[in-house]
Amino acid sequence: MALGRLGKYERLDVLGHGASGIVYLARDTLLGKQVALKQIAVHGEERERFLTEARVLDRLKHPNIVQVNSVDQIDDHIVIDMEYVRGRNLLDLLRKTPQLPVHQALDIAAQVCDGLAYAHGYRTVHRDIKPANIILTDNSKIKIIDFGLAEVLGTQSLARGAGTYAYMAPEDFESGEQSDRQSDVWSVGIVLYEMLTGTRPFRVQNSKDPFAWKSVIQRGEYPPVAELRPDAPYGTDIIIARALSVTKSSRYQTASEMADDLRALTLAMPAASPLPSRGAPSFDPSGQRSDTVVQESVPSVIPGSETIDSFLADAPFHWDIACSALAFGTLEEWLRSVGENPMADVASDLARSTSPIDERLREFLYQGGIELEEEAHRLYEGGMELVNGGRYGAGVPELRAALRLAPNSVAIRNGLTRAAHLSNDPVLLEYLATTAIPLSPIETEPDPTPVQEPVQTPYVVTAPPGALSLSMDKVDFGRLRMGETKTVKVILQSTMKGVLEGRIAQCPPWVHISPARFSTRKRQPITLTAETASVWSAPADYSEKVILETSAGRREIDVLLHVEPARRKLAEISAWYIPVLICCLLPAFAAVFTELTLPALARHFWQPGLVATGLLSGAFFALTVTADTAWPERLLPFLIMLCGALGAFGVIRDLEFSTGHAARIAVLQTAPPAIVLLILQAVALARDPNGWGRWQIWRWIIAATGILIAYGFLQVR
Repeated sequence: MALGRLGKYERLDVLGHGASGIVYLARDTLLGKQVALKQIAVHGEERERFLTEARVLDRLKHPNIVQVNSVDQIDDHIVIDMEYVRGRNLLDLLRKTPQLPVHQALDIAAQVCDGLAYAHGYRTVHRDIKPANIILTDNSKIKIIDFGLAEVLGTQSLARGAGTYAYMAPEDFESGEQSDRQSDVWSVGIVLYEMLTGTRPFRVQNSKDPFAWKSVIQRGEYPPVAELRPDAPYGTDIIIARALSVTKSSRYQTASEMADDLRALTLAMPAASPLPSRGAPSFDPSGQRSDTVVQESVPSVIPGSETIDSFLADAPFHWDIACSALAFGTLEEWLRSVGENPMADVASDLARSTSPIDERLREFLYQGGIELEEEAHRLYEGGMELVNGGRYGAGVPELRAALRLAPNSVAIRNGLTRAAHLSNDPVLLEYLATTAIPLSPIETEPDPTPVQEPVQTPYVVTAPPGALSLSMDKVDFGRLRMGETKTVKVILQSTMKGVLEGRIAQCPPWVHISPARFSTRKRQPITLTAETASVWSAPADYSEKVILETSAGRREIDVLLHVEPARRKLAEISAWYIPVLICCLLPAFAAVFTELTLPALARHFWQPGLVATGLLSGAFFALTVTADTAWPERLLPFLIMLCGALGAFGVIRDLEFSTGHAARIAVLQTAPPAIVLLILQAVALARDPNGWGRWQIWRWIIAATGILIAYGFLQVR
């Protein structure tokens, strides 16, 4: 039975409802097709904000995104006309089948990543990826719904409720942070974990408490998939760990990267082999290039750790992943794929050892050159500095890493216990209570930590100090507008004999480097180009590193960039620019009209009219500068202002003649409002140099002044 009409739509049934509105199955009576019609409950300013944001949705045309046909306002209702997809959402499927087949879960996650990657290319973020917003069609394809509407509809806000908290990235809980494409990647990682294990990785006692969610999510600790789903390939934990990295620099930078790894894992499953690498020449420990392309190795054991040095530094913070990689041989294979054969042999021997896995990993780190007690003491001091400064939760990861390196240190254990009590972390307190090491009073001072003698490793760098130098190790691209680029050239120079081989090991996405690989004798020019089109937001400051790996050593370049928004063009500001410009011209038109209709009384009226228009155009020119418009939009009022100077010259020239008497009176009557306007603008500039108060208000003041002056000319009789 039909539920009534809404404009051209006949509502047939209710498909679903939520906090943001109701979704109907409806029929478009004009086109004769069934659609999904979402009726949104927004009012006042929210209505305008929603309509503005919703205009971008029609550009998202992708097989994995529900197509928005139109957005309309009907009888005080905002309605979204979307394609009607036959199927069911992932939430209903998980209620019936909590643990999906591994192939199906990986395929669903990969398709979600495909849709997200496409939308992210249009700078559109979903902000509310969860099973309820993923539709499975009858032909096993997925569709993402509510794309781009999460921020407008408030579904990502802390007021939303427990359902969204579980899928929110750590940065979403920070007031100064903003959701971006990596926040969507985090949500996909949560959904993938839930599809495989039947539960979410993070849980709290009070599901409606955002602070509880923030605390547990920022710790980044959860049971590995392998414990809950033994049939899942080992690479699954690596992908999820990278997607759920609390540190954004270690998380997948794009959804397409995650989709590639998911599909690679799917292809590798029948053979039960690790994730295949993308295949690239590497360097052996002697510094010589190996042209053999490694075809089977994991991309990285710990997300973001692309070298042995970064793995050694990150292992204490990702202890479970590193232990599993060592025990199952994945660490050995990865080390061979990056040319670290001596340490790969160490990992192979330790993998066959019968010692506890924690001891084996500590032995690996020790043979890799990590001074365990010294590094544990350094982490302890850093963690306690955070705890003593009131940042209890931030100090916990440092203290936990320190305790993993030195498990018998009572001082570190006491510091971690203190942080757990202060942060009211019941999970950590339970962990500490179940360990075998006895507790001493929390106030106990740290014991002096002995420093072990350095261990000589068999793969020291063969290049002497100073063998490799850069013309600059810090490149500041300065301030650039969105869409602009800037190029800086850096010279890499080697004093060693023989051929210098090298490649770019790490580079931020907004920097293009040429060449990416090189082979030279003494020096190599390297061109760095900042491409603002690849940055995520503006205004913003970006500070990252470029890492060069060569046969003579490793070098880093700090790259800095400040990105400003692109200047506003006419297409963006035409709604107010053209009306204000017309109002600035009105005094001149009104003066000419008066002179033509009353020639005896209004001789030379074009001159004061041009003076008033020139003054208003000067104020309008200042407004275009404050509004950060493009140069063509500034040039037009500037030229009109110069024409106003001609009118002023004409008035001064005619002061000797009685025929200019009426014109001079008109100047005295019409020029003061424009002059007062300029004075007020100058005062506003002095009080607020960066914004002139709210420049949006000044455009209407200028327009009103132009209309007032024009009215004065028309009243001359």
